[in-house]
Amino acid sequence: MRQFIRFAALLPLTVAACLAFAPAQAAEDDNAPMAASVPLDNAYLFLDKMMDKYHAGSTLRLVQSYVSTPKLQIDHIAFTYDNALVLLAYLARGTPDDMVRARVIGDAFILLQSQAPVPDGRVLNSYYVSSADKIGKDDNGADLGNVAWTGLALAQLYRKTSDAKYLDAAKSIADWAVKNTYTTKGFGGFLGGWTAKRTAIKWSSAEYNIDVNALFTILDVSGAAAPAGHTWAQLEAASSNYVQLHMWNASGKYYWTGADTSNSVVNKSLLPEDVQSWGYLAMPNAHSAASLTWSTTALKGAGPYAGLSFSASDTSGVWFEGTAQTTLALKRRNQTGDATLVAQYLSSIESAQVNGPHADGQGIIAASKDGLATGDGSDKYFSALHIGATAWYILAKQNKNPFAPM
Repeated sequence: MRQFIRFAALLPLTVAACLAFAPAQAAEDDNAPMAASVPLDNAYLFLDKMMDKYHAGSTLRLVQSYVSTPKLQIDHIAFTYDNALVLLAYLARGTPDDMVRARVIGDAFILLQSQAPVPDGRVLNSYYVSSADKIGKDDNGADLGNVAWTGLALAQLYRKTSDAKYLDAAKSIADWAVKNTYTTKGFGGFLGGWTAKRTAIKWSSAEYNIDVNALFTILDVSGAAAPAGHTWAQLEAASSNYVQLHMWNASGKYYWTGADTSNSVVNKSLLPEDVQSWGYLAMPNAHSAASLTWSTTALKGAGPYAGLSFSASDTSGVWFEGTAQTTLALKRRNQTGDATLVAQYLSSIESAQVNGPHADGQGIIAASKDGLATGDGSDKYFSALHIGATAWYILAKQNKNPFAPM
């Protein structure tokens, strides 16, 4: 799930101290060795530094998502989605140290599943991290996208390690998603998750349905048992049909963002990037291929950097996380002209890595300017170093698709 900047009350929670469909076409071999890259190596150094900010070694922990700036004071908050991405980024390179770090985050997720207000397989949207031997709850809600990305990362960790505890943890997340968000009403598919008070979120999201579709697919090919009363094929079809049959705008050649609380009226107020790129990465077909072309023109961000904005609501700057997502999708689509755009986008991200506002030469900033509006209420992105943007750059640079078996 995309993470906007929101703030919530911090509630302490003591825990033990030792506390990511095959693509239609890929430009590179997923398993080919990666040539040495200083920007890539530096991006990993940033993730290492952020992961070791409060604890190191085998201590189970999550990673603070942002480096605070004068315009964005957000120390200590670890968004679950961002941490799933960091885990996947470590799997993408897979050095011995990377695998240790991936396991630390994966084990922290498993522990936090058991620490949910009602242990039922889910994780929460975000947590509070500090030098104390505890992780605090920041947002008790469980948006389906955040939960699904955690399951996806755990399932991919299982595929790299063959450690059944990660498959079991991912399967428990899928069980929670099916039990609490699956619907046959309206457009069908899966609804938005739970609020902090464990009440159902009744609107639905194309992005979230893409996320759970990928989770179900990875669990299916990994040999996990489907949730009781369902088959993986049925669940994959429900999420895919929601996106392909109900969210596709044939005239505009892009995907809508989701539906209202009746799950039968399309939400046309927001046209985001991630639904387009994730749609192709998870469900490569003629529709999702066309939506990438729409993104590269309709969402082109202004300013000194080449790339895309978050949505059509504000194209005054570049959203580097989404630019990396589209870069990866274009690499895998590999149509005429895609290689040129890939080179431009990667060069732009790597330039911002060194020269962007608040750059440190290692991490990737979330946006090229402060206050880049998403179009979703008052939510905005800032030019702050961000583990999520850095992880997506790492995946794009190495042509690693988190929605397909890694």
